[in-house]
Amino acid sequence: MATPTIAAPNPCCGGSLAARSTGAHWRLMTPPQHLWFFNRDSIATLAHSIGLRVESSDHPWKFVPFSLIAFQVGRMLGRKIAASPTRNRFGIQVNLFDAMRVVLSKTPPCSDKSLP
Repeated sequence: MATPTIAAPNPCCGGSLAARSTGAHWRLMTPPQHLWFFNRDSIATLAHSIGLRVESSDHPWKFVPFSLIAFQVGRMLGRKIAASPTRNRFGIQVNLFDAMRVVLSKTPPCSDKSLP
């Protein structure tokens, strides 16, 4: 059986300076794609409510094309930057701690030892 893995934008828990400093202009504040934001505790609570538990969580590194960087900076400045296929091939590895990857597993059923 596959282990559920989710990735979620994570502006909380002091992890993302970018989210705190840009507020409503944060690059992942993009409704309707992102309607809810979670931290590790809220994910654990949600998982527990449906019979799952958090096995691990981390903040993954990712390759970010220069075209996306230009688009996001332009968006924050209120400008529209034209797409460039050339800039899609080049980028940098970044970890802004504004995304969270969580691995969940099914909680084993509780056995009641008081029953015969």
